[in-house]
Amino acid sequence: MAVQRANQRSTESADDRLKRLVDQRNKRAVTRSLETPEQHARRLQQLKSKRDMESPAEHAERLQNIKAKRDMQPPEAYELRLQQMTARRDMKTSEERATNLLNLKARRIMESPEEHASRLHKQKEYREMETPEVHTTRLLNLKAKRYMESPEQHRARLDNQRAQRSLESREGRVMRLSTLQAKRKLESPEDRGVRLNAMKVQHAAQRSAESPEARSSRLGYLKAQRKALKMSETVEEREGRLERRRQGLQHVQEAKSNEVTASAAQCTALDDAGLLHECSKDMKSQILGELGFALGPSGMDQCVCCVCDRLAFATDVHVYSTEDKDILQSMAARLRNPDLKLSDELVAFYDCKDIHPAFVGLLLSRKGITHAGNVNDIENPRDIDFNICLECETVLLQPWLSELPRHYVFPGEPVDSERDIDHEFDDHDEHAIAYADQEACLYDDPTEDNDGGSIDALAEVEFPDFSEIPIESWPLPPKHAIANHFFVGELPDELFKATWAEMLMCSLVSVVAQTRIIRGGEHRMIRSHLILFDAVPGPPATLLPLKLNRDAMYRVVLAGPFTKDQLVKVKEYHLVRQAMVMDILHFYKSYNGFYADVSIDGDLIASLPAED
Repeated sequence: MAVQRANQRSTESADDRLKRLVDQRNKRAVTRSLETPEQHARRLQQLKSKRDMESPAEHAERLQNIKAKRDMQPPEAYELRLQQMTARRDMKTSEERATNLLNLKARRIMESPEEHASRLHKQKEYREMETPEVHTTRLLNLKAKRYMESPEQHRARLDNQRAQRSLESREGRVMRLSTLQAKRKLESPEDRGVRLNAMKVQHAAQRSAESPEARSSRLGYLKAQRKALKMSETVEEREGRLERRRQGLQHVQEAKSNEVTASAAQCTALDDAGLLHECSKDMKSQILGELGFALGPSGMDQCVCCVCDRLAFATDVHVYSTEDKDILQSMAARLRNPDLKLSDELVAFYDCKDIHPAFVGLLLSRKGITHAGNVNDIENPRDIDFNICLECETVLLQPWLSELPRHYVFPGEPVDSERDIDHEFDDHDEHAIAYADQEACLYDDPTEDNDGGSIDALAEVEFPDFSEIPIESWPLPPKHAIANHFFVGELPDELFKATWAEMLMCSLVSVVAQTRIIRGGEHRMIRSHLILFDAVPGPPATLLPLKLNRDAMYRVVLAGPFTKDQLVKVKEYHLVRQAMVMDILHFYKSYNGFYADVSIDGDLIASLPAED
């Protein structure tokens, strides 16, 4: 009988075999559904005792036969078996489930590396055969399972994962990371955003709950791990890491610049949800107002920086008041007069001590300081504002105490002879000050209790006394600051009437050229366009037949039917007068060191027109 059954099974087709197995499974299921709990327990006990009696060879042969049968299963039978297995597991108690998990872990621990690799390979093959619906369902079940795990289970799972990864080889790690990168490249922007947001929430929850010791341990582990990776990486790996870092910084900058711009997918989602609506009139007015300020006269207006005495756009200037103590202390440290050889008139021109006591000893431009009414009025001490451009502000907001000599103590500071100076300086600061000296440099603000009610209180603000500090140890001022000897100054009132042509004639170097197009005519106003460009001659200019030094005349060509009054007005713009040129040259020789070696040719100037 057995031989006949074996012959029939050896000759049956795959469809007949599948049909026979399904019929047997159904009959077995019907039979087992009718058995009582006692019969079910008795059957399992007999099966267990039978398997306990088999030899290791018989046990391995039985498992091999089961694996061979399952490998030959079609996807439908595989899905049916998984559903039945899931149903049986759901019927188990928590104790039975825990016992099964322990047995499974014990078997996994005892398996050889070849068996482990074979099991993972088959698992990957099964998952590659999954349909999208089955794949999504499996991931959702896995996420739900991980959401329900306790903190102890979560930490145990992560520890096991770390232990497994610590044992993997370099090739295995590279293969795992390359597979992960390939998966990440295939995900859509929406999926990537969902994944990153979920990771942020999870990490924030974990870090908010961790203790200071756990945080210190985690950061130390990460630092040691990164250091070990950097020490063992090759040149190509280092270049790749730096390139990924640059790309990451670029993505962050792009995200910051486009943080107010919604993507096409976000707009579509908002539109489908009915959240997009027409902009209100108030919002339109606000947008147009901001646009008009940025591109109109207000946004394009200019003002003077009190630190460098240069014109800057109003949008590139920050306005401070005398209540901003931090910026005032930095100005007191960086904008002092470093050279006693400067002209007294120049120092007096940039001396603003009469405006506010905090400006004593500083070189500031009055054009960048605004105040209302009498500056000595103690009832209005907050009416003084001063402009600082962004370039100077960047330097002034930098820490300046670290630039002082390391063991300097301010005059009048009580010194404790037993105080130890801490020499552990910051590794990233070559001019770091000792911690004890930092404490010695701190002053209490005497105006905190006065609420700014008196300018006398502002005058009592204690700024560092730099009289005993060498000049070379002072904090550096901004590059174009007045205190860095970039003086602009101011011409006398009589020289303000000089024309553009007269100023160019008296300049040592001309770096700017101009083209002026003037239009006029009867019943029309004089209109002109001025174009300024660099006067550095390029190759085309060197090929011109006419040399600039051969043309001894300053010519103005007028095109159009100008009236007599208009001709007089245009000539006033381009006058070259003997007395004005002589006054400008004498002023430059008296106050500008670059003109010290310039000789004034009186005969050449005498050839110019003497009168207007």
